[in-house]
Amino acid sequence: MRSRQVIDDAFSQNQIRMEPQVETDSIASLHAHMKTEQWASIVPHSWVQTITPSSRTRIVPLVDPVATARVAAAISPASPGSVTARAFAAVAARLSLGELFDRGLPSVVPEARDTEG
Repeated sequence: MRSRQVIDDAFSQNQIRMEPQVETDSIASLHAHMKTEQWASIVPHSWVQTITPSSRTRIVPLVDPVATARVAAAISPASPGSVTARAFAAVAARLSLGELFDRGLPSVVPEARDTEG
């Protein structure tokens, strides 16, 4: 899980050691754990738009350092290539993914209300 390495590196730069209790490559599983309000989760910011937060949910960006990872798509140079590969390459060439993922993204959801006490 490359994402886990990126997150571990970001925390390590701040001398923080995390001890995950659940590790998965399923965003749906992370979301399900978070919805119980017994777990916290770290997900790519592009997935925040899919989360239905409860009144106690806080969304906090990792900003020091900003954790990033490159993603590559390998497509065979064989001509003409599959219809799917050609369509993917055509769409990817026109996208500005930063704008797409940041559209409507809340920067930080206000602090959760204290319901205990």
